[in-house]
Amino acid sequence: MKTNRFTLMFISMIIAFATLLAACAPAATPTSAPVTEAPAVATQAPTEAPTEAPEPVTLQYWHTHSDPETAQLDQVIAVFEAANPGIKVETTRYAYND
Repeated sequence: MKTNRFTLMFISMIIAFATLLAACAPAATPTSAPVTEAPAVATQAPTEAPTEAPEPVTLQYWHTHSDPETAQLDQVIAVFEAANPGIKVETTRYAYND
């Protein structure tokens, strides 16, 4: 009976130790990196111009910024909208105590 218990304990410890060693082993790394070529770059401009302007987009930005942060955010949004005329940003402020 003692022999069976010892054998079972010994095998369990070897399995646990092997699992621990396998988990700590470094990941396998490839021996050589595959050679890839850079994609071909288009050398000619597109022959057609877009026929219609893209539709305007409205983004909704929800935030919990303070009053000074909200003022700075409004300035950043104004600059963004000036640089991107087809995009409108709407902000909604949520306070923590609401």
